[in-house]
Amino acid sequence: MDEKTLTLRKAVLGESHMDTLMSMNNLAEDCRLLMKYQEALRLDQKTLDLREKFSNEGKDISQERNIKYTLITVRNLIKDCEALALYKKTLELKVKYDFLEKKIKNPNDITDEEVQDEADLLGKELKSIKEAEDDEKNIIPPKFGLD
Repeated sequence: MDEKTLTLRKAVLGESHMDTLMSMNNLAEDCRLLMKYQEALRLDQKTLDLREKFSNEGKDISQERNIKYTLITVRNLIKDCEALALYKKTLELKVKYDFLEKKIKNPNDITDEEVQDEADLLGKELKSIKEAEDDEKNIIPPKFGLD
């Protein structure tokens, strides 16, 4: 639903309109709730970029209100980054737990191939997370228009 709303608002109001940015924020929140942290991070970064552009164009919005919404967007970016870090640690622990659980239940049934499969699975997940962390490094601190 939020995806549809965002698409319509972009078409009718334009990409940098405050209502469009609010819809982008809502879609990013949906992504966080669905544990799609990379997508949430991408949307929040885009929202921040557009909020800064919006502010720099001198649109008819109070500076206090713009700072408030920019602050919310930055807070959401922090959530995304924290979630990605926690997800990574959770995944590492889950793989370790699953392996140890199998080892306790059937110590003679675990083959080297199964250990390698677990390691490969973890490697793929960690690569995906590493890409998200690289995206995180490209986050530009907001300019609050107070220079």
